[in-house]
Amino acid sequence: MGEREKNGGGISLATLASLSGMEAEELRRLKHVLPPQERGLYPLAKTLAALFKHLRESKSQPVSVRAEELEEITGLTDRRHRQLAAEGFFPPPEKGCYQMLPALVGIIRFYRTSNEKESLQRKRGLLLDKQIEEKQIGIDESLKRLKPVEFFAQKVMSLGAELNGTLNFQLNDRLPALNAGLNAPDQRVNNRKVYLELCRRFREFADQWTS
Repeated sequence: MGEREKNGGGISLATLASLSGMEAEELRRLKHVLPPQERGLYPLAKTLAALFKHLRESKSQPVSVRAEELEEITGLTDRRHRQLAAEGFFPPPEKGCYQMLPALVGIIRFYRTSNEKESLQRKRGLLLDKQIEEKQIGIDESLKRLKPVEFFAQKVMSLGAELNGTLNFQLNDRLPALNAGLNAPDQRVNNRKVYLELCRRFREFADQWTS
């Protein structure tokens, strides 16, 4: 230890490294923090005060990570990191460095939000598929209940022929035979019977149509 260093006037780089527990090269990088050397020695009081202040401020600063290191950690590009920062997931970089803890927490939140959105979209898709399937089932069942036009055409022709035959028999054959030789009151009784018979047959026709 030199005479000046012994008297407390200055401190060498090696002694400063020993006292602080830092490497000499690390101390050299702090030339913007430490006072300038005088004859190879740092002024003791100013140097220690500046170093302790720097260490105290460094501890209060958030741990940072360089952009390329964050890319290796997350597997995302720096462009994507900057997009997420712009979307508010974590603070944007400063001088090419991100605040490590906020960045990692923000990226985890981004992935969780993405998974929740994907899950919600998947559930909506499944619900829509189910609704479409139910509607298709309803359409298929409706189509099964429908009958072709040919069915109704044949039924109309069949009922029409039966109705024509019934009217012809009741009015042209049966009624004249019933009323032959009868007076007007008795004929009205027979007319009433034929009328009721025709009404009954019409109801039967209607039942056949709807069945």
